[in-house]
Parts: sequence; structure tokens; C-alpha cells
Amino acid sequence: MEGVLLIAPLDMKEFFMKKVVKVKAPKEVAEAYKMIKKKIDYPVLLQDKWAFEDFLQLKEKIDIMLTIESFSAPGYIKRDDSITVYVEEALLDQLKERAEELGVKRNTIMIQAIKNYCTYHGKEIGIKFDWSF
Repeated sequence: MEGVLLIAPLDMKEFFMKKVVKVKAPKEVAEAYKMIKKKIDYPVLLQDKWAFEDFLQLKEKIDIMLTIESFSAPGYIKRDDSITVYVEEALLDQLKERAEELGVKRNTIMIQAIKNYCTYHGKEIGIKFDWSF
């Protein structure tokens, strides 16, 4: 099994309680999150959870550019990549509620949470992201 990396969560029950969600995101956010996940020595499943929990706990706001959801509108941020995350159903429900409060889609909230997570943890490891939005 040379060259194969096996990642097992601490609690298999916790793993199976998570839902697989594909977040359509701008390429720069998707690439940044993949880089952060590789460079930071935390279990991948925890990073997904922390990104979304931090967003909710800190009552973060949404970047105005991300709120533009019409493809033809000026300033629309193209969601040309995807990020696969593993999230508990209860946390997804909380993200949906927050999205409704802010008048956006859950996917938009998830992009912002991931972007914020990358910005914060990038600073920890000496990476500064120059976001286009």
C-alpha cells in the first residue's frame, strides 16, 4: 500500500453522521482551501466543521460581491470550481438559517466561511491570500 494515504476519523460514527456537500465556489477559494487543508495538520473533517462553526459563532458578514447571484449582473463572482466538504446535518441547517437571515443561498454562506477560514489560517502559516473580492 505504498503511496496510499488512509485518513480515518477519530470516531467512525461521527464520520457516518456527516453529509457530503459539494460547494460551488470561485476557483481561487477552492484552491486556497485545498492548500490550507494540505498544509495544516488537522483532520480534514474538523477543518470543514471549524470553518462553518466559526462563521456562525462570529456572526460573520457576506462580502457584497458574493451576494450577486445573477450570472449576467455586473460584479458576479463566477463559481467555476467545487469543494467537497463533510458536514453534520444540524450544522447544515444552521447555515441554511443564517443564509435566510442574510438573504442569500446556503452555498454563498459556505463560500464566505471557507474564504474566512483560509484567510485566518493562512496568516498562521505565513500565507497571505490576495482575493479578487
